[in-house]
Amino acid sequence: MGAQNEDTMFWVKAVVMVLLYLGVGPALIMLNKHIMDPSGLAWKYPILLSSLGQTAMALAAYTGVSSGYLSVRPEATKFVTEEGGWKGCLAVGFFKAMTLSFGNAVYLHLPLGYIQMLKAFSPVTVLTLLVCTGVEAFPSKEIALSVIAIALCTAATTAVESHANMTGLFYMAMAQSTEGGALVITQLYLKKKKFSVVESQYILAPPSSAVLMLLACATGEVGRLMENGDMGTVFLNPVAFFCAATLGLAVNYLTFAVIQLSSSTMLKVLGTVRNVVAVIGGAVFFHEHIPAKEWMCYGLTLVGFGSYTYYSMNKPQQAKKDEPGSPVSSATAQ
Repeated sequence: MGAQNEDTMFWVKAVVMVLLYLGVGPALIMLNKHIMDPSGLAWKYPILLSSLGQTAMALAAYTGVSSGYLSVRPEATKFVTEEGGWKGCLAVGFFKAMTLSFGNAVYLHLPLGYIQMLKAFSPVTVLTLLVCTGVEAFPSKEIALSVIAIALCTAATTAVESHANMTGLFYMAMAQSTEGGALVITQLYLKKKKFSVVESQYILAPPSSAVLMLLACATGEVGRLMENGDMGTVFLNPVAFFCAATLGLAVNYLTFAVIQLSSSTMLKVLGTVRNVVAVIGGAVFFHEHIPAKEWMCYGLTLVGFGSYTYYSMNKPQQAKKDEPGSPVSSATAQ
């Protein structure tokens, strides 16, 4: 009877976490779009907006550890302070900051739904970088064909999207490239450490937050914010900006919870479902028109993504064992 109750509680917890993961991610995407969109708050500072979530993560981790409510293993801090791990952590933090900055900047130039469709292209970028850097061997024929199918179908989606423009596509390409770069560095330097979600945020969130603030200053965002008096928008809409920070924090912790309850492969599948939810959200809440041809191309892209996930999941056992599943790697792939 006790074992049956434990099984029931496990499945209840799993269903709740999956539903939260599927809901919180699109909610954050649509909130960020609303904050930056001219028809919303028109707060066009993507780097500063990205810094909200990273700063919230750093504050939550350090406050929790300092108060004794959360804990960080001695080996985690030793890795950073004594074993030279700070270099890898700083590099991952830098690439994550760039990913978030480019990822938010895209919303100023492309429709929300189309952006989510382009995210299905990420296996192409990530696999290319992993192979080129020698982190992974050349993929099997099935995986290679799946990646080619994703690339071709994404190109077809772009061809029928009337609002596609080079600036937005450039930002999207950079977001996916820097995301792949973070994963490569994670594989090379941090993969075997298996940090907990608290440890990963304790180590990675501060450098990411610092890089974002430096970028905001270097690109003139801070200067424009002060010159235009747009801090007033923050004070007039505190709930929106508070939610942007807390939802960013929640996405990271829910990502870790999903991996604990299932696997990183399941996370990829749920991430795709989450993107579909965001596509529908763009059509419903932002009145974006998505023609039937674009839906068809996106559907074919998802078939290719499904094939890629299936064959990746069924790689030889040794390859599976080396699959990045720690919170550090997962957190970089939002």
